Amino acid sequence: MKTAMRLLEYEKELGTKEVYSIVAIACYFNSCFRECSKAFVKLERLPELSEKEREKYENLAIALFSRNPPIDRRTVSYKCPKSSC
Repeated sequence: MKTAMRLLEYEKELGTKEVYSIVAIACYFNSCFRECSKAFVKLERLPELSEKEREKYENLAIALFSRNPPIDRRTVSYKCPKSSC
């Protein structure tokens, strides 16, 4: 998940559509639906998308978020076992 989110730093080099598509997929499979929703919003607002592509993103978002509200699962933080963390 962290790796996918780090891709946002390379958006200009890799392309906005590719980066946010990977982020959306990674967030979905990690049950981070709020972040997934943000990625979909970014994808739906891309100026280079055709109406057909935009509609596909919208329909997919509706299908995903009607089953899973855009709320991240509860995160559990773990304390580092070493004293040097």
